[in-house]
This record gives sequence, structure tokens and C-alpha cells, in this order.
Amino acid sequence: MVESYREKGRVKQRIVATLGRKDLLAPHLDRLAEMLGRRDARAWR
Repeated sequence: MVESYREKGRVKQRIVATLGRKDLLAPHLDRLAEMLGRRDARAWR
């Protein structure tokens, strides 16, 4: 997972978390996206 931010007017990204191996994570991607979407929606209220 990455976070976008601006530094001296330029957009940059930094890694804030790694989720592990793609082959092990693939079956869970839909659920993860759903959970992150809810979290993001709450953060903007």
C-alpha cells in the first residue's frame, strides 16, 4: 500500500505497508478492497 503526498510541489509516493505474496493474497482481494473502501469513506466524513 502506498500513500501519496506532495513535496516541494511534486507528487510523490511512499510505501506504508506490504500485503504479502500476490498468489496468497489473490483470493482475498475483493474483501480487502471492500474493507479499505469503507475505511476510506469514514476518513472523509
